Amino acid sequence: MLTGKRPTHPVGIGVQGIATIVASPQFPKCEFFTPVRSFSICLRHSTLKAIDDAGLNFLSASIRFADSDAESTLDLLMSTGRSSVFWNVQSIYDALEATRSGNLKEYYLKSPLL
Repeated sequence: MLTGKRPTHPVGIGVQGIATIVASPQFPKCEFFTPVRSFSICLRHSTLKAIDDAGLNFLSASIRFADSDAESTLDLLMSTGRSSVFWNVQSIYDALEATRSGNLKEYYLKSPLL
């Protein structure tokens, strides 16, 4: 927010559309994904650093399901790659704070990759 740029996954692509749950879904009953319910969706696929998504990189996709223009009912955040440097939400905040403060050495000593 300080720089006006995305702090993570700056290279990506987004699309918008409509998702409609099929009349006879082949998954267990779910209060949210009820048959024939439709949502406005936004999907963003991105990489951590590389321009090409074929590179060995940390990849992410986010899908926002919304009932209206102003409210998101459900956001799905997904990540994959050869290795994941984050294993929970707190680790993301810790990494962002270490980057902001410039104290990466302490962060890496506290949270080494296996």
